[in-house]
Amino acid sequence: MPTSFRIGAHFLIALRYALLLSSASSSLSTFSQRGLERREFVDLTAIVRERLPDAGPDVEARLDPAPVLGDPQLIERLVVNLTDNAVRHNLPPGEGGWVRVWTGVDGAGRPGLRIENRGRVIPADRAAGLFQPFRRLGPERVRRRDGLGLGMSIVAAVVAAHGGRVLARTRPQGGLTVGVGFPAPTLTLTPYAVDVMDVQKERQGVGSL
Repeated sequence: MPTSFRIGAHFLIALRYALLLSSASSSLSTFSQRGLERREFVDLTAIVRERLPDAGPDVEARLDPAPVLGDPQLIERLVVNLTDNAVRHNLPPGEGGWVRVWTGVDGAGRPGLRIENRGRVIPADRAAGLFQPFRRLGPERVRRRDGLGLGMSIVAAVVAAHGGRVLARTRPQGGLTVGVGFPAPTLTLTPYAVDVMDVQKERQGVGSL
């Protein structure tokens, strides 16, 4: 293949990827700022139980009730992205990898989810960058072709749209702990969806739990 053709092909690929980055980043920002149009009561614990990894590292789960007022499809996507991330960036098979999952309600009545895994050591000052689109940690993540680096940024956008908070903390021994907290569902409603205009909610964005 002529050198000029290879350079041209690489340029087109780079240009297409740059356009994809720009479009996806804009879409995530708009979604997280807009919030949800409709909400319903969601059994976060049931979704997590259904989506627990059934292959790969050992899984330890403590699943207490955690009712959330939100969008069930978006919350399911959040759970899938977090569990997939915990498995994908764990230790190689046979090296003692594990995943720990918790759901429940804190002392203020806020439902939440926490997922912890054992993996390679991540510098503590780089944890926050996980929630930025297309941000990778380490060469093993750059080489992967099974995603575009949107998983954790989608998690952050879903949490922000629900008025919740998400925090990632690195483990000194290796791996990551990600905690998600949602606003307490204070309304007494039927199981049907309700308009967000009927719900007084405080947008808390992405920050510490």
